Amino acid sequence: MQFFWAPKIGEFQGVRSFAEQILHVAELNFVLSAAILGAKPPAETDLPGHSPETMKTRSAVLKYLKDSFTFTHKALSSITEQNARLPVEHPIFDMITSRLGLGIVAIAHPFNHYGQMVKYLRMNNIVPPASRQ
Repeated sequence: MQFFWAPKIGEFQGVRSFAEQILHVAELNFVLSAAILGAKPPAETDLPGHSPETMKTRSAVLKYLKDSFTFTHKALSSITEQNARLPVEHPIFDMITSRLGLGIVAIAHPFNHYGQMVKYLRMNNIVPPASRQ
């Protein structure tokens, strides 16, 4: 399967490519994690301003993803019993949430895209690693 491939037929027309799925997950990891930490996301991870065109190689995309999970680990590690439920601004929606709430989204969100990526792999006759025996 090509890394920058996306299905283009039927209901799949206009969907993100495999790499764009990864970039989206990474970007949201950075944005949610920065909010948990009470910081701004790194400049290159600003959700509205980031352009997937800046990530043109497989290695750049995978490094971005790995770095996002490192940053997410740091953010989740900062959640304590004392600060978990304190109010924080949601980084995307106009609402107040908590660090714990953002942490739950940071954990759950990648699973939504994992399912989509598994479908892409199967469309290319690739058995996903978690399904191999």
